Amino acid sequence: VSDMLDNVEKLVKLVKASKTGPIKAGKETSPSVLLIAPPELNPEGLHVFPDYSPEAVEQSKAFNLALEQKAADLKCGFLRLKALKADPRDGLHLSVAKHHLLGHAVADWLWEKSPGLRRAMSRHK
Repeated sequence: VSDMLDNVEKLVKLVKASKTGPIKAGKETSPSVLLIAPPELNPEGLHVFPDYSPEAVEQSKAFNLALEQKAADLKCGFLRLKALKADPRDGLHLSVAKHHLLGHAVADWLWEKSPGLRRAMSRHK
């Protein structure tokens, strides 16, 4: 888990250092970063992957909590939808309906955090 969080931190710092975000007052800015927690593993379907242990479910929950803390430390957005439990068919991936929910949640976050996006969309109505 710590290796994954270290890599998340490296990637976030790289993105923030890129200054490829919106230009504000004539200055380049860093883009906003949104970290999205992966779905928690669903024990109902993990029989499909015999390498997963029963502890993997608890580890996935612990990782999401640690990722949330990392997002706070790095001053990033964070999205964790408790409704996004993995599909019981394989215990690991999202269903089509859950992907739809995730898409709407990301769009809502972008809309709230991106005034430039709102302005651009209002011009195209």
